[in-house]
Amino acid sequence: MKRFLTVFNILILCIFLLSVQLVLMVSPVAIAREMPTSISPESQGLLNIRPYDIGDESILSRDPTEIINRTVEQIGTDFKNNPLRTAYENEVRDLANLARDLQNRGLGLEERARTLYQARRDLGVKYKNVTPWPLREYIYDVNKKRYNDPLGPSFEYLVNKYSGDYERIIQSAQRPNPDINKLLSGFRNWLSQQDGDYLDRIEREFLRSR
Repeated sequence: MKRFLTVFNILILCIFLLSVQLVLMVSPVAIAREMPTSISPESQGLLNIRPYDIGDESILSRDPTEIINRTVEQIGTDFKNNPLRTAYENEVRDLANLARDLQNRGLGLEERARTLYQARRDLGVKYKNVTPWPLREYIYDVNKKRYNDPLGPSFEYLVNKYSGDYERIIQSAQRPNPDINKLLSGFRNWLSQQDGDYLDRIEREFLRSR
């Protein structure tokens, strides 16, 4: 009986050693062959995720006050002396040349008033289009509250304002707002009233491009 157990134990030991040898014979190259050579699109997408791609994009935002302060700092508050404003005001005053030309051509008073009004409105569109977009959207909001029109007063509004005096409409078309700083002084407060999504947009699309 003891002899049988000894032979049995030796047999078990041999089987164990043979198994170990087989494991050791598997080369790293063979193991590598078993590994995938490409990554699925889903896995690749996970590898490419940046920290701020995960979850709600609002995690991108700095403190709202910081976003507002940086926006006001970038745009400024002295709108009157901004080169863009200066160029606009110069073109508005140059409408006096158009007014004289229309008069010399013998156009009627109402037609001259409508032409000057439209020329002034077109200048407004031209310069709003190159205004930093957060300020441009504030200007639109101011105009909508004053005139129910984001671009400014309609011709009919001015007719009512000046009691049908077309000459005054012609003159007003050549006269820029004398205190634009006061008109736009509420910019910071307006920004503070915008929601988090809007401030996130300012950070991504305006501040990060500066």
